[in-house]
Amino acid sequence: MCKFVEITLPQSTDKGAIRRLMDQYGRNLMDVKPFPNESWLPPGHSCFNTCAGHCDCSTQLGRLWEDEAKEGRLAEAASSLRKRGWSAAKVERWLLDKSRKIRRADGVHFNPEWELAAEEWSNLVKKLLNLTTCKSFGFALHECDEDVSYPAEKVPLSDVNAELMGRIRTNQLYLFTRYDLAS
Repeated sequence: MCKFVEITLPQSTDKGAIRRLMDQYGRNLMDVKPFPNESWLPPGHSCFNTCAGHCDCSTQLGRLWEDEAKEGRLAEAASSLRKRGWSAAKVERWLLDKSRKIRRADGVHFNPEWELAAEEWSNLVKKLLNLTTCKSFGFALHECDEDVSYPAEKVPLSDVNAELMGRIRTNQLYLFTRYDLAS
């Protein structure tokens, strides 16, 4: 299933300035009707696909979170095998074999230079928020044919960094805002 980076913008936002900034980062700003439905859009927002190619499946967005989730599931399974009487050496071989299979099945391997890609996304988000026409916007790494069904996680500009972008969750709507949430 393909993934797409989508942003939502208030309908009153100057799309021209945002389109120019997206171009600088090799991204697009294509008006799309959210699929499968619009229920996840913030009120008064329109949805835009930012993909410059076919899809965003190779993005490094969220790779830290995905890798940590898989490692956690493997650790739980290894613990269960130990309880069933498997030797430490046998569990280690099983873990190594499973890790290799997961990396092969992923098709997209975590890039050791993920920080560079995540930092680039972080810079794009910060620059979008610093445009005079953009006080806030929605952001989702959206899996095709899946609904973005979670409530928006609000993120102030001061919290935007490469690690946050590496932990973006698929189908989670993030609402990036220029202002600190306390004010």
